[in-house]
Amino acid sequence: MKHVWIVGLSFFLFIGCGGGPSMSDIDEAAEQIQGYKDAGVPESLTTPAESAINNARNARRQGARQSAREHYDRAREYIVQAEAAMEAAAEEIRPELEATVTRLKNEAEESLQGLHMAAFEDRVAEVEDLLSHDQVYRAQRQTRILGEKLEDLQKQQHHADSIRPKLYGRWVYRDTMSNVEHPEIDAVTEKVVRFNRNGRASYRNKRQGQTSEHERMFYEYLDMGSFDVKGDTIHIAVDNFETIQERVVVKQDGQWVTQIDKTPGREKITDGSQDVTITFTTLELDYRRQ
Repeated sequence: MKHVWIVGLSFFLFIGCGGGPSMSDIDEAAEQIQGYKDAGVPESLTTPAESAINNARNARRQGARQSAREHYDRAREYIVQAEAAMEAAAEEIRPELEATVTRLKNEAEESLQGLHMAAFEDRVAEVEDLLSHDQVYRAQRQTRILGEKLEDLQKQQHHADSIRPKLYGRWVYRDTMSNVEHPEIDAVTEKVVRFNRNGRASYRNKRQGQTSEHERMFYEYLDMGSFDVKGDTIHIAVDNFETIQERVVVKQDGQWVTQIDKTPGREKITDGSQDVTITFTTLELDYRRQ
């Protein structure tokens, strides 16, 4: 970025020799200041620079060219300082950040796996992207957050490891829908989750019966895929979805008429649209292990 401020400085000096900056000159400087703000340059430099350029804009609108020039020159000084700070950060802070990221990555490789490792790698990619674009100050803040995130993920990994052995087997949830005023309403919902030791899982969702005065539902779906645990949450990455039954019957003019009657079938899933998540807390509270 060094060439940016050198060109900018010569431009500012040229402006200083004339009758004051134009509005386009001021807008260009304001855009440059915003760029430093986005890059994370300390507010001690960007805030006074922004204030000075705003004062220059107001003075220019009022026709006070001399005042506009003075504020513009002041903004120029802060911009030069901001560029110098960016260069110093690149030389002094960057090597330290890169070493810290490497250390955190090594720690993660020893303590994380699966979804926890994937979450950590996403954060690492953010830091490395900032460094690749010389956003050193922002990368510095994100590296601190990365360290905190690693600690949190390590705790989640420990919890996930503790509950994984408790998952294996079949978990069943049942609920009956009824209504005292309308005894004809009687539907049973059943959900069955099975976790296998080979890392595969299935999730069956079924409802049978009359759900309202005018509707009866009969459906049964089966999701199948691999599962992993992140913290307290079990994620089933569904790769096969099967419709066993899907029929909806509605009451029209006193007669029950089939509104939906889907043909049973199975389909491959590759976009994550059928993925299932459920917490271990929910399993323990609402499901019964069989």
